[in-house]
Amino acid sequence: MLYKLISTDFRKETDTDSEGNYSITIDLTLEHLSGLQKDERFSKCIDVVSNNSQTGFQVDEQRAKAITDFCTKNEIEINEQEP
Repeated sequence: MLYKLISTDFRKETDTDSEGNYSITIDLTLEHLSGLQKDERFSKCIDVVSNNSQTGFQVDEQRAKAITDFCTKNEIEINEQEP
Protein backbone atom coordinates (compact mmCIF):
# COMPACT_ATOMS: atom_id res chain seq x y z
CA MET A 1 0.00 0.00 0.00
CA LEU A 2 1.37 3.36 -1.02
CA TYR A 3 -1.22 5.55 0.67
CA LYS A 4 -2.96 5.86 4.01
CA LEU A 5 -6.38 7.44 4.65
CA ILE A 6 -5.90 10.28 7.13
CA SER A 7 -9.37 11.83 7.30
CA THR A 8 -12.75 12.23 5.62
CA ASP A 9 -14.72 15.43 5.14
CA PHE A 10 -18.38 15.38 4.12
CA ARG A 11 -19.42 18.33 1.96
CA LYS A 12 -22.95 19.75 1.74
CA GLU A 13 -25.55 17.44 0.24
CA THR A 14 -27.14 18.43 -3.07
CA ASP A 15 -30.81 19.25 -3.39
CA THR A 16 -33.15 16.30 -3.88
CA ASP A 17 -34.21 15.64 -7.47
CA SER A 18 -37.73 14.69 -8.61
CA GLU A 19 -37.02 11.00 -7.91
CA GLY A 20 -35.84 11.61 -4.33
CA ASN A 21 -32.13 11.22 -5.11
CA TYR A 22 -29.44 13.44 -3.63
CA SER A 23 -25.67 13.18 -3.46
CA ILE A 24 -22.75 14.19 -1.32
CA THR A 25 -19.09 14.63 -2.14
CA ILE A 26 -16.70 13.09 0.36
CA ASP A 27 -13.13 14.42 0.49
CA LEU A 28 -10.59 11.77 1.45
CA THR A 29 -7.27 13.12 2.76
CA LEU A 30 -4.49 10.67 1.86
CA GLU A 31 -0.82 10.46 2.75
CA HIS A 32 2.01 8.85 0.77
CA LEU A 33 3.68 5.96 2.62
CA SER A 34 6.68 5.69 0.31
CA GLY A 35 9.98 7.14 1.43
CA LEU A 36 10.23 9.29 -1.69
CA GLN A 37 7.36 11.62 -0.84
CA LYS A 38 7.38 11.49 2.93
CA ASP A 39 4.55 13.25 4.74
CA GLU A 40 3.00 14.51 1.53
CA ARG A 41 -0.78 14.74 1.85
CA PHE A 42 -3.36 15.20 -0.87
CA SER A 43 -7.08 14.63 -1.30
CA LYS A 44 -9.38 12.65 -3.56
CA CYS A 45 -13.14 13.13 -3.84
CA ILE A 46 -15.85 10.51 -4.20
CA ASP A 47 -19.55 11.14 -4.85
CA VAL A 48 -22.22 9.03 -3.19
CA VAL A 49 -25.85 9.12 -4.35
CA SER A 50 -28.59 8.32 -1.83
CA ASN A 51 -32.39 8.33 -1.91
CA ASN A 52 -34.99 9.73 0.47
CA SER A 53 -36.45 6.22 0.83
CA GLN A 54 -33.32 5.17 2.78
CA THR A 55 -33.10 5.51 6.54
CA GLY A 56 -30.33 7.59 8.11
CA PHE A 57 -28.59 4.38 9.15
CA GLN A 58 -28.71 3.05 5.57
CA VAL A 59 -27.25 6.30 4.22
CA ASP A 60 -24.44 6.21 6.82
CA GLU A 61 -23.68 2.58 5.95
CA GLN A 62 -23.74 3.36 2.22
CA ARG A 63 -21.24 6.20 2.68
CA ALA A 64 -18.95 4.12 4.87
CA LYS A 65 -19.04 1.30 2.30
CA ALA A 66 -18.21 3.72 -0.52
CA ILE A 67 -15.13 4.90 1.40
CA THR A 68 -14.05 1.33 2.19
CA ASP A 69 -14.63 0.19 -1.41
CA PHE A 70 -12.60 3.10 -2.80
CA CYS A 71 -9.73 2.39 -0.41
CA THR A 72 -9.77 -1.35 -1.10
CA LYS A 73 -9.86 -0.85 -4.88
CA ASN A 74 -6.95 1.59 -4.73
CA GLU A 75 -4.99 -0.31 -2.04
CA ILE A 76 -5.23 2.51 0.48
CA GLU A 77 -4.64 1.73 4.14
CA ILE A 78 -7.57 2.85 6.29
CA ASN A 79 -6.01 4.34 9.40
CA GLU A 80 -8.42 7.15 10.12
CA GLN A 81 -8.68 8.43 13.69
CA GLU A 82 -12.18 8.58 15.13
CA PRO A 83 -13.12 12.02 16.56
